Amino acid sequence: MTALYEVRPVADGPDELGTVSLRHRPVVGGGDGVVVEQTVPLRAADLVPSFDEASPDVRLAGTVAALAELLGRHPMAVERATTFDDLAGLAAELVGGGGPTSDETGRPDAAELVALIDLARGGTPPTEGGGERVPVPTPVPTPR
Repeated sequence: MTALYEVRPVADGPDELGTVSLRHRPVVGGGDGVVVEQTVPLRAADLVPSFDEASPDVRLAGTVAALAELLGRHPMAVERATTFDDLAGLAAELVGGGGPTSDETGRPDAAELVALIDLARGGTPPTEGGGERVPVPTPVPTPR
C-alpha cells in the first residue's frame, strides 16, 4: 500500500507541520516478519514549491499514484482531468533524467512505468499467435 499526501502550508505557519509515522516490513530481507517503525518530522522547509522540483523518487511515486487514480476513475483524477498522455510524459522525463539536478542519469523503473501506461492506454499487446488486443478491464465501482 502506498499513501501520498499533498500538504499546503499556511502563510506564517509553524516550521514543524507534524510528524509522519510509518510501519512496514523491509522489502529486502523483510521475509522474517519483523516490522520496522519510523517517525519523521514534517517541516515546512522540507517542502518544494512544485511537483517539478520534487526529487525523482517523489515524482515517480506521484506518477504511479496518479496512474492508480486514473485507472480507478478516482474523483481527483477526473477533477484534474488527468490523462495517460500526461502521465507518460511525466514518466518519460524521469527515464531521461529530467530532474532538477544535472547529474541525474535517469531511472529504469520509470521506463517500466512508461510501458505500463502504454498498456493501460490501449489494452494488452497482441498474443504471440497474433490475436486481437484485449481491452483494459473496467474498474469495480466503489460505494459512495
